[in-house]
Amino acid sequence: MNAKRSTSNLAAVFGPLEIRVLEALWDRGTAAAVKDLQPGFPGVAYTTLMTTLDRLFRKGALSRFKEGRAFFYQPKATRDELTSQL
Repeated sequence: MNAKRSTSNLAAVFGPLEIRVLEALWDRGTAAAVKDLQPGFPGVAYTTLMTTLDRLFRKGALSRFKEGRAFFYQPKATRDELTSQL
């Protein structure tokens, strides 16, 4: 699928930071906690990233599980699956 079209479809539902977070999780390929993702988001506060992950979870785009005190997030669908659902 065309990357530009894919991004524009996502932009209809998700904000720019939400899309960046989804892309980071897809590229990572495994579940991640906020502290795992933060190095890839210079200039974005830890709490902002945490709130963004929670919003994506509440929108149904991510699943999460708790390990110790941290939540770990992973996409419920691949990039192509999510784009086609939109």
